[in-house]
Amino acid sequence: MAYVTEKLVPTKGGKKKKKYLSKWKEGEKWREKSFDMKRDAKSHAAEMAQLHETQELTALEVKQLGSRAFRDLAADFITDLKTPRIDRDAREPITIRGYESLLEEHILPHLEFKGGATANGVDRHALKYLVEAMYAKGATYDRTNKALKLTRQILKYAVREEVRSVPVPEMVLEKPASVRAEEQDKAEEVYTPDQVYTLLRAADSLAEDRHAGTRRAWVTYRPLAYFLAETGARISEARAFPACDFDATKGVVRIRQTADENGRIKRPKSLAGRRDIPLSAALRVVMEKHLEKAPHELAFASEEGTPRSIGNLHNRMLKKWIARANELTAGGEDSRLTPVENWGFHAIRHAYASRLIAAGANLKQLQVYMGHHDPAFTMREYGHLFPDDAAAVLEKMAL
Repeated sequence: MAYVTEKLVPTKGGKKKKKYLSKWKEGEKWREKSFDMKRDAKSHAAEMAQLHETQELTALEVKQLGSRAFRDLAADFITDLKTPRIDRDAREPITIRGYESLLEEHILPHLEFKGGATANGVDRHALKYLVEAMYAKGATYDRTNKALKLTRQILKYAVREEVRSVPVPEMVLEKPASVRAEEQDKAEEVYTPDQVYTLLRAADSLAEDRHAGTRRAWVTYRPLAYFLAETGARISEARAFPACDFDATKGVVRIRQTADENGRIKRPKSLAGRRDIPLSAALRVVMEKHLEKAPHELAFASEEGTPRSIGNLHNRMLKKWIARANELTAGGEDSRLTPVENWGFHAIRHAYASRLIAAGANLKQLQVYMGHHDPAFTMREYGHLFPDDAAAVLEKMAL
């Protein structure tokens, strides 16, 4: 029970000021809190009323509410993720498999051993035990952190479904120094402009290879290579890119869809993923020539017209691409050619971001072109690439 009332209270100047009191019953005692604004008092009273209702549950009701087996709760959570709703798509199959693996290999065995086998039974001690047990068995920080986050997601789901009556415990896993060092090394895996130049020359070379099979494959792989280098698109976006979204008239490449690991075409995960990327002169030439003869709706489709397998792209395109780049570099015919490591398709995307920053793009432009929903994520991902020119900043600030 809770309500709002008014009260006049004396001020330092001897006058009286109206205050609004939120009053609520906590157990057998009445409590109150004062506010200057009536709407704030009403909002607080509503919160206390809701809390009061929760606290009025009998001991038996609380016990029954939280007695659902955590294993069954996890199964319901996974089923919910597999089911598309009006407000969201179903989770990717690879994500679901990762969750199921974490549950069966780590979360369920450890929590059930510790006694956290019910919705209410998973407390902070159970989470701490899960982390310690995984580390003891040699699990990496990344896998342990994913298990912890997944467990808390399931507990939050239980609260939403009203089968858990206690708050979800807060717990954040601190990164070991070795992990922070690895992340720093990973952040530095960005191809330089000369390495991107080398990759494009390698794509040209493979498209003119003496073997007919190689030439035939690189009829599609070469424009795909240019597309990745000149748009910064994700490989999943390139696999699903339709020819109709190459707009030479407006000078943009429209990113509107993505392909999952099974070749299903979907909308991007966020609205920010739908974006227009400026069309470079180099990409215009390559794509216009390619699309004149492209037989399918998708610009880089397989022979069947479907999105190319990500595994095949790694094995049949990327490995040969990197190898040819290093062969050309070893030949020494062009002083700009540079050795290239196989950092994966995503490193080409990072290189595009780096080139945008070098060309003077600001944080907002970078966020838009890279398709990030949150500028904070863009800053975390690429902030280290922005120049730290303190002297230039001070010069601009001078009066």
